[in-house]
Amino acid sequence: MRKFFLIGLLFIFLSCSPKISTNPIEKDCEYLRTVLTEASIDFNQAVDAGLDIDDFINDVKNRYIKFAEKDCKTKYEKPDENGIYNTAFAVAITYALQNSLKRENTHMTIKGKNEYIAKSYVNRVYLSDIFFEKIDDAFYVQNKFNSDIAKGMKYTGNVENIVKEYNNGDYVYRYIIFSEKISLNTAEINLDNKIIEIPVRRDELNPRNGKDLWYEKKGNKLYIIARTFKPHLENNIENYEKTRDEICEKINNFSTVIFDFRDNNGGYAANFIPILATMLFGNIDFYNDERCRKLEADLEVGEIVLTTETIKNSYLLDGQMPSINYFEDKKERYKTFTQEGERIEIDNPAFNGKIFIIMNTFTTSAAEKSIAFLKYYFKDKVFLIGEKSAGMLDFGGSFSYLLPDSKIRIQLCHIDNTGNKILSKENGWRGDTEGFYPDYWIFSENEDYIDDFIKLHSK
Repeated sequence: MRKFFLIGLLFIFLSCSPKISTNPIEKDCEYLRTVLTEASIDFNQAVDAGLDIDDFINDVKNRYIKFAEKDCKTKYEKPDENGIYNTAFAVAITYALQNSLKRENTHMTIKGKNEYIAKSYVNRVYLSDIFFEKIDDAFYVQNKFNSDIAKGMKYTGNVENIVKEYNNGDYVYRYIIFSEKISLNTAEINLDNKIIEIPVRRDELNPRNGKDLWYEKKGNKLYIIARTFKPHLENNIENYEKTRDEICEKINNFSTVIFDFRDNNGGYAANFIPILATMLFGNIDFYNDERCRKLEADLEVGEIVLTTETIKNSYLLDGQMPSINYFEDKKERYKTFTQEGERIEIDNPAFNGKIFIIMNTFTTSAAEKSIAFLKYYFKDKVFLIGEKSAGMLDFGGSFSYLLPDSKIRIQLCHIDNTGNKILSKENGWRGDTEGFYPDYWIFSENEDYIDDFIKLHSK
């Protein structure tokens, strides 16, 4: 019996030997090498700046061995039928990319049994219950909070953590923090040059439930609720386009338009452009009006696009082709969009009312680009309310690629948006993970005041 027991222990020891082989992931690593150089613009930019691809692949393999050994010892995960520790491989790719890419790209994801963002998480919002009075350019605690925080203490921290909040018909200044952490219970505040620990809680302005796209009329106000810019099912696409056409027919008849983009998961910004074009040019034949083609081109100026055959094939498989031919000159690896011909001047847009955009930290990608469109063309007529957007737009044009053996899905971007004028600091864009900040913050506990705020500022 003892002999069999010892043999069993030996078997367990050998089965969880730290000598993990990279053989099971070799084919996937070679595919990863190819797809990154063919489909990821920021990886290509890193290579142009000196990143060695062989070093990168070796980094993935070395990290995989380390993580797989740990999984084996802790029995966290068994290898799959190909001998691959799926989570260890996904994490190895994620960490190697984080180490190699110097710019944020929250669109780049690696999805095995779990999903990872290759370059930083989105900053979420956490609330405190500390409010301030603003005197000149300084902030002073408005209410006694606890034994450490008394009324009148001066705030001596980063002023970006104090936000102007609409609350029951009034404006207050509240201390909040932004964090990548999923859960946070405490944070630090700087008062009278002292660091004090305070309780905080996660906040998220609730989305409205409903269809992918719908609208409601309330007097002279039109509410447009968009949950996505990429409807997936065929009947949804038909309903989506029908609803969008109805919105275009009505939108310029209202003095106030409210776009509710809470939890909008993005998709194709092209699905919003007909609405934008109608607000600029009036009721038009979007598909045949030459101004719309020029508008689409104008909105792409400054973007840099990767022009490989892999990207072309990805467009074809996705059932679409870009409005501009990226692939005319096969000698160019990148295409930078420039202004071709005379720019459209829009001095008197057809829509002349006020625009309110409700957003939260799950307002992502194409929804953020739509916000940028509206802010660029309508400037002071736009009010952003709610919470900050996700910040997932510095890189775009994402497609997913499947590693053949591990079945890990990696989402890569082929467009660098950072040179686009609509994504500038002047237009309110703060970059990946930051997004747009609202002009007036409204948190979930005060969600009932949204209509009051819109009514007040529509006058």
